[in-house]
Amino acid sequence: MMKVRVKVDGEIYEVEIADLRARPILASVEGEVFEIWPEEVGAGDISTTRPLLSVPQAELEKPPAAGSIPVCVEPPRESIGPKKVTAPIPGVVISINVKSGEKVEHGQELLVLEAMKMKNAIRANRSGLVAQVYVAAGDTVSHGQALLEYSE
Repeated sequence: MMKVRVKVDGEIYEVEIADLRARPILASVEGEVFEIWPEEVGAGDISTTRPLLSVPQAELEKPPAAGSIPVCVEPPRESIGPKKVTAPIPGVVISINVKSGEKVEHGQELLVLEAMKMKNAIRANRSGLVAQVYVAAGDTVSHGQALLEYSE
């Protein structure tokens, strides 16, 4: 388990990252676990665009110095991000809290997905205008299925 501190909008969060080689990568922020699926371009090649953070493996394995902040990544603007919100896990849609044409804010609860008898709030990963909701309450969804799309 690796712990890093990440600065987002002036606030510092402690992030626990499990295995960087696992897929998905599991990262815990303030008790909420996120799945991270790095995009792979070719046979084992990671995207050729410049990464947000490049740290040699030897540096990742070193414990951080006392009082230091090992990682500080400036986030993109909240309105920039994927246009589609996809299901992070398979499950059943319990409720939908937004509709087409509605403006949502970053972090706002969009819908609730039940998986393995646990309710999971799916929150907006950006601010924007909802163009279309693809699911209805009671629908069964699979991992990666589009739930809704932003217009901008």
